[in-house]
Amino acid sequence: MMKGSICVARSAVAIAVLFATACAWTQSGGKVNPAYAKLLTAVDVSKVTGLAGVSLIPPNPSKGAGGDLNFALANGKPILMVTFLDTNAYNQSKAMKGVYGGDVKGVGDEAFIGKVMRTDSILYFLKGARGAALSSFIDTDKGWPGSPYLNQQQLRQLAALILSRM
Repeated sequence: MMKGSICVARSAVAIAVLFATACAWTQSGGKVNPAYAKLLTAVDVSKVTGLAGVSLIPPNPSKGAGGDLNFALANGKPILMVTFLDTNAYNQSKAMKGVYGGDVKGVGDEAFIGKVMRTDSILYFLKGARGAALSSFIDTDKGWPGSPYLNQQQLRQLAALILSRM
């Protein structure tokens, strides 16, 4: 039981770091940065996931939309948060116990899987001094603990699109 509590605590810390990073980047008054919006679109997310009605929603950390780019289903449920990072934020995330889930080859200069509550729901990557964290929200409609709306393969496809546009 103690291991589970530690894992949940570490996951909460990882989420807090992403949230703090996202809040620092979203001081634009709830508007999407047009430069970021060119890197990944709702159409891209819909094509990769096969989910209909995906839309880009404005940043609103109080509703879970704490990234630079936030995507939701037609019913408003967030499915993907993209937070753009510098090298320091990337390395801090990678160094956090319980977050690092293994290196990923073939995505940017370097990349790794990020874990939240033991689920591989984040993909971090760097290209030069810039990078991003693509965080899938967890679908709990069919019960707990649920599963990510986007799997690692889908996150990698979206990362490839972002990288091709950076």
